[in-house]
Amino acid sequence: MRPAELEPFLRATYASVLEAVAPGALLAHKVQVSPDTVNMGEFELPRTTGLLVFGAGKAAATMVGWFTQRLQVPGFAIDRDLPSAPVPGVEISLGGHPVPTAASLLSGEEMLRRAAETPSGESVVFCLSGGASALMEALMPGVSLTELQAKTKQMLADGSDIRQINAYRRSVSRIKAGGLADAFRHTNVLVVVLSDVMGDPLATIGSGPFFPDEAVVPHVIIGNNQSALRAAEAFATASQGIPSQIAEPMQGEAKDQFAGYRELARPDTLTIAGGEPTVTIIGDGKGGRAQEAALAAAIEIQNQAGIAVLSAGTDGSDGPTDAAGAIVTGETISRGGGIEAARAALANNDSYPFLDRAGALIRTGPTGTNVNDLFLILRI
Repeated sequence: MRPAELEPFLRATYASVLEAVAPGALLAHKVQVSPDTVNMGEFELPRTTGLLVFGAGKAAATMVGWFTQRLQVPGFAIDRDLPSAPVPGVEISLGGHPVPTAASLLSGEEMLRRAAETPSGESVVFCLSGGASALMEALMPGVSLTELQAKTKQMLADGSDIRQINAYRRSVSRIKAGGLADAFRHTNVLVVVLSDVMGDPLATIGSGPFFPDEAVVPHVIIGNNQSALRAAEAFATASQGIPSQIAEPMQGEAKDQFAGYRELARPDTLTIAGGEPTVTIIGDGKGGRAQEAALAAAIEIQNQAGIAVLSAGTDGSDGPTDAAGAIVTGETISRGGGIEAARAALANNDSYPFLDRAGALIRTGPTGTNVNDLFLILRI
């Protein structure tokens, strides 16, 4: 492989991963639908009284739509974005993310209302994906939206990880920490989970709306970050015959993730990692954790030939930007304005404009899936 082929190869790998972790692809491997049941391995949901499909999260509309089209039943989804194409049979309510909004509260109350109106004994498929914590909310008495927003913004700025943020969210919510399990207790529920949290802890994914009642309400995880890593590995082997290695998850400050890239990346090997780094905001710039990690990587590999790094979210949105992340090479720093400008941008949490000038950003739009971030390093 020539140096000029590195960036196109990483883009193709990323696109292949998104296709592999699309909810439709994952569900097709996990779910068997018959006139009488919905079967997911050891779990079987009867359709003797009918069936309803609900969902919340960044992949909710896509997941709910997959079921409604095959089961010919109505669906209700709380999502961040409207799908690029209409999803027949699915009513979609929007919420705010990553900071909950008034729309998040309206959506959460609507979900509780629909749960209460679901007939007793009805079978329910609930599609849960990352982002549900912010998109769907119903607050405890005495807790205001202003308080929730201020605390969320503070924790995001302080670099708190998703477990810490969702622990707070569970403490102030009527819908999280088993709140929905209570609301749907008169029904037969199967929770179908697309995990965006490393290790797949049910208490943290969506802040556990059906947890800790997993013994009563079964959960089936259809995909997670490991699904993305395996897809990247398979594509590299199938398309180019390139060997791969899966590295430890990327955790902690985004700007520190590639400091040891020389030891991390083997020659002629695709290094693959997942994770969800954090950013401690000290500046007033524009960017996201994947872009900040990419800019830090660009600084590390500046002026070096034969190496490229991809850092991107699988949901298509990194921070409050229209980019999923970026691909950087040894030429990125010079294209973006030089090393001093790069260091200043990193110090100001302002990775987006620098990477945009360098032509390094990845823009996909909403992908309809969400399984954490993907990091790829290829050296030749």
